[in-house]
Amino acid sequence: MEQTSTDKEKLPLISLLALSFISFTIIVTELLPAGVLLEMSADLGTSEAQIGMLVSVYAIASTVVAIPGIACQEKMLRLL
Repeated sequence: MEQTSTDKEKLPLISLLALSFISFTIIVTELLPAGVLLEMSADLGTSEAQIGMLVSVYAIASTVVAIPGIACQEKMLRLL
């Protein structure tokens, strides 16, 4: 017996879009500064090592916040 389109479970499109947007944003904000370390250090007047540490601390903070952020977003979408 074939399933019709009304029998199939709907794809959670809103949740997938939210998850994709959050993931894309986090990855871009973590990787973009790594490509411009030299320019950042020159503009801010600090050493490359200090800017590298700044970017590393930001990446770690983003990683720590990512999972609770996604969980919170999921709960908010369930309320809709």
